[in-house]
Formats: sequence, structure tokens, C-alpha cells
Amino acid sequence: MLNRRFRRNCEAVFEPDADSAYWNDLANEIAEVKVRGALQDRGYFNATEKVKLTPLKTEGTDISVVVTISATPGLQYRTGDIRIKSSDSDNPLAISLEILRSLIPLQRGEVFSTDFSYCQGCVSSSMNMTRARG
Repeated sequence: MLNRRFRRNCEAVFEPDADSAYWNDLANEIAEVKVRGALQDRGYFNATEKVKLTPLKTEGTDISVVVTISATPGLQYRTGDIRIKSSDSDNPLAISLEILRSLIPLQRGEVFSTDFSYCQGCVSSSMNMTRARG
């Protein structure tokens, strides 16, 4: 899965006459953005990663590069108790706790992730409910 995601997200432009600083910068960007992002989406927030790019040959505009990736994921983080409460203790929630909870698909013990795409519908649903209630 990580391999597929890396290939899909890695669209860097390789410069044929780049110096080693360019290759190091590109490797660091891949490590920090692509590899770390993929690991964080799976709950690994203390991961260490290293990417090394080694140009092999250049033929016209084609460049052959060896990409070496090493990563130590560390501990995987999972969700704990999930509580919903009003930010103002003097004012109760405008929408019932049961309805709000049903809009959040996250459950205790699930992998904690930076990928909140599963919850995009939650926000629009709750906004529509709030508007409907006035």
C-alpha cells in the first residue's frame, strides 16, 4: 500500500544536470512529504524516514534513478475516548449528542490518522442541521 501511494503521489521533476544538493533536497522532500505523510495516515507519528536518490544514467530527457527508502514507523497511535461537549458550559449543544455522534464515524481504538477525508460529509451534514434548526 505504501509503495502504491508513493508512486501515485511522487511526481517530482528530475533535472538532468542537477548537483548533489538538488538530489538531497528532492530526497528530503520525498521523505518528509510523501513517506512521512503516508505513515502518518496510518497512525505512525514518530516515524523516522530516509530517502536516497542515486542517478544512474541520462539519455536525452530520460533519467534513470535508484530510490532507496528506509523508514522506522515507531508506535502506532489509536484513538482513545471520544467526547463531544459544548465549548461554553452555560450553553448546551444546539444538536443532540446522539445525532452528532452518529455523524462521526471514528470509534475508540481505531488508528488515528491525518487523513480526515472520511469525515468530510460530517461537517456538511452538521452545518445543514444547524441551519435547519435556525
